[in-house]
Amino acid sequence: MALVTLGDLKDALGVGGLYDDAQLQACATAAENLLIPMLKTRTGGYDTIPEVQQAGLQIAIELWTARTAPGGQTIGADWTPSPYRLGRTLLARVQGVLAQHWNTSAWIG
Repeated sequence: MALVTLGDLKDALGVGGLYDDAQLQACATAAENLLIPMLKTRTGGYDTIPEVQQAGLQIAIELWTARTAPGGQTIGADWTPSPYRLGRTLLARVQGVLAQHWNTSAWIG
């Protein structure tokens, strides 16, 4: 079972059948590839932990937004662009949710 499923990503984005499934799946796979090496459990079981699933979904949404939004930036309700969100803070936004699941030996520095 995958950490971020195509159906979950479609539901979260509310896109239904508007976009190519391959593009959405690429974002889901990229989120999983970013997140799994940082977790304690790399051999499986991460797809049953709700906070890990939610974090993976949030990362996939960020990736999809950067891929489809003009200039890679989301536009707020007041028409102001938000800053580029795929920098080094991509994982930092979900770090608090995943604190107990982080594999700190995987960190460099």
